[in-house]
Amino acid sequence: MQYKERYRGMTLVELLVVIVIVGVLATLTVSAAGAQMKRQQLLAMQTALLHARAEQANFWLVQGRYSGTVLLTEDPRFSLRVDQADTTTYTLVAQSQTTLDNGCEKLVVTATTLSPAHCWP
Repeated sequence: MQYKERYRGMTLVELLVVIVIVGVLATLTVSAAGAQMKRQQLLAMQTALLHARAEQANFWLVQGRYSGTVLLTEDPRFSLRVDQADTTTYTLVAQSQTTLDNGCEKLVVTATTLSPAHCWP
């Protein structure tokens, strides 16, 4: 009989502690997921630029100049464009549609450089 009277269920304090712990874990999970999504976006931008860079090299080998267009990249997270192209150089730009934490919203690739440098491995 004493057992039933002593343990009737959870107290309000115990319930609040559980709710706080679940809230903290949910916050950590959501922030980690957001950071991972931004990292994936940066990697998608880098991949698209490096692919376009390879296309430019192939075009130059065949045509003797760089192309003023790139293949369409259908990714709603960023846009890809050629800012400048001639017989000696080109400039490719990937512009993010959202803000990234590391300042890599705009990536620029030329025939010889990748910038900003801290955005490239």
